[in-house]
Amino acid sequence: KIGHIGICPVRFGAGVQNKILEYMALGLPTITSRMGYEGIEANIGEEILIADNSDEYLKSLETLSENSVYQMIAKNARNFVAEKFNWSARLSVLVKNIERLTGK
Repeated sequence: KIGHIGICPVRFGAGVQNKILEYMALGLPTITSRMGYEGIEANIGEEILIADNSDEYLKSLETLSENSVYQMIAKNARNFVAEKFNWSARLSVLVKNIERLTGK
């Protein structure tokens, strides 16, 4: 039995797609396109799945139909967002850039 899955077939856009990060933060295995994946840098096949056409989406759904894979990707996705997209992690990059620019 397959559970809930975040599916986000982004066809155009720019920057990190927050809806994808929201799915992952909720512990949903997420399938998106290469366009949707841009800027996220999660490990494909371990933290997120990529599909750009109907055959690839079907293959990804088949992959997630195995409960152990579903659970692994769900857990890894949640951990990835918690580690890489939390306020501390994101702000530290900003602080370093400000310090570099101001010479402090």
